[in-house]
Amino acid sequence: MLSASLLHAIWNLSSKRAADVDSTIFVWTNAVVSLVVFFPLVIYVFVADHPTITGQDLIFFAGTGCLHTLYFLALQRGYKTSDMSVVYPIARGSGPVIASALAIALFQAKPAPPAVLGIVLVGVGVFTIGIPRLNSGTLELSKGLRAGLLVGMIISIYTIWDSYAIAKLGISPIVQDWSGSLGRVVLLGGFAIRKRSTTLQVAKKNMKEILIVGILSPLAYILVLTAYRYAPVTAVAPARELSVLFGVVLGGQILKERDRTKRFAGSVLLVIGVALVAIWN
Repeated sequence: MLSASLLHAIWNLSSKRAADVDSTIFVWTNAVVSLVVFFPLVIYVFVADHPTITGQDLIFFAGTGCLHTLYFLALQRGYKTSDMSVVYPIARGSGPVIASALAIALFQAKPAPPAVLGIVLVGVGVFTIGIPRLNSGTLELSKGLRAGLLVGMIISIYTIWDSYAIAKLGISPIVQDWSGSLGRVVLLGGFAIRKRSTTLQVAKKNMKEILIVGILSPLAYILVLTAYRYAPVTAVAPARELSVLFGVVLGGQILKERDRTKRFAGSVLLVIGVALVAIWN
């Protein structure tokens, strides 16, 4: 899981570096790379395991395509408005806690006291990273905080969705992730074709970033989905959230983003909070 966390932070660094280009086209181009690179693995899964695809599986494939399209677009546009060391930790840290909060609200779950403490720590961590500012006497949330929370909400939904597909339906992690890439290519393809000259320019200018995101993003997520199949969420989730610390360090050291100490401190609170929620929820 440490390798998955590091890979996740690295591809987000590349996404941030491409924040100045058209978000939709960048998302589409790296999805094309994912689709092509991981297609041989999908073929291998079907040849080796002979899985039966049901109508329910197809619904989950379609849902994954839609959710991951929203996720990548929201993330990329978030990076246009704010630093990686703000958007990334808030998005990664708030996702699991939002999922837990939804479970409490919808299913009247009763979290253990350590889990409640974890939720509080995540809230404090989020506030520390994206401290609101006073604007003409009015408390105004930073754009990065709002963008991170939006991405976190999407993460909470697709995590529940994909985890069910893997654990309950027995869908291969490779096939499940590939369906997300296919969904992005299909849903955004018309836009990319209509703006083909811009698409070619983005591909030429940002080929390195496109390749990194297109290869490392699926690889990191496949490792996570595979871990959920063989290990309890209480073991996987805390290790996965170490990507928050990696992301803040990369943003501060490589991108030279400001407020490094404050954001790192907030990220530590996020990681501890998520670990408490995962273990005792």
